[in-house]
Amino acid sequence: MSADQQNTVSVIVPFFNTREDFLREAVASILSQDYQPLQVLLVDDGSADAAGSAAREIAHASQGTVRYISQPGGQNRGASAARNLGVSQSTGEYVAFLDADDVWYPGKLAEQVALLESMPDVAMVFGLSEYWYDWRGSSPDTPTAFVPKLGATKKRVLSPPEFVVEFLRGRIIVPNPSNVMVRREPYVTSGGFERQFTGMYEDQVFYAKLGLRYMTCVVPKRWDRYRQHPNSLTAMARISNDETRHRRRFLLWLGEYCRVNDIDAPEVWEAIAKALWLCPQQDQGSIIRLVKVATWAKKHLLRVEERLVPRKLRRRWWLRGVSAEQGEQER
Repeated sequence: MSADQQNTVSVIVPFFNTREDFLREAVASILSQDYQPLQVLLVDDGSADAAGSAAREIAHASQGTVRYISQPGGQNRGASAARNLGVSQSTGEYVAFLDADDVWYPGKLAEQVALLESMPDVAMVFGLSEYWYDWRGSSPDTPTAFVPKLGATKKRVLSPPEFVVEFLRGRIIVPNPSNVMVRREPYVTSGGFERQFTGMYEDQVFYAKLGLRYMTCVVPKRWDRYRQHPNSLTAMARISNDETRHRRRFLLWLGEYCRVNDIDAPEVWEAIAKALWLCPQQDQGSIIRLVKVATWAKKHLLRVEERLVPRKLRRRWWLRGVSAEQGEQER
């Protein structure tokens, strides 16, 4: 590893028509970190002139710490491609991501680097995100911010494929990309983000690829503010009742990925099958409430099954379920 790579953190900030004040807040939270050496790459994913101009101005004012790069031809290729482009043009030993509408808490980078240096076998570290609803100021109608802590109330090192099984089963928080730090080598070896996932579930695709092969660590430390606003991809998917379709696509992709890469982990196949069973093929119109009730009932049945049915019998049944889903997808 060259001297300019060792201990350097490369921060990748993808943006697409992000509000200028959001972008400036995000970059300010990076530059105020008490960690060096640091490099920041603002990746323009085909934004209109206003957002691109603001990013170039920020880069120029930073005197070399911040770089502005853009997709070839100014195309919009999605969050996965933008993050991969940023990493490909960075040099740091460690890589962190910050979405352009989120911000970091002070000390985030120094604390995460210290953790990774103390655990050389761990590829990625993550903690808690504050879901940030009150960024526009308090009012009686503004929800308060909250910090999900599912599966992250104490420091845990998760050996492969434990992290993947845990988040598929809903037993641990799925980290916001703005929260994680990953070593460069495992990022490259695992293939980074999948370009075919341009928005929804692109983070879980990456976490699955990494977590199937490498150790991860979660600590009960709050590191970012995850801004909740109606123009985010997640919010728009919920409004359009399209989130289930995206989840099924991710689960079917993951099953195929495990098959092609000969992932010998029955617990992962079982988790995929159960997640698909809980994920109806349609979530539109008047059946939404019925779907929610059915999903609740299915979760209850799974808890009963795991208490009463031996593991070998469970996995034999659920692995057949994955094969059936994949056959249906191929047809």
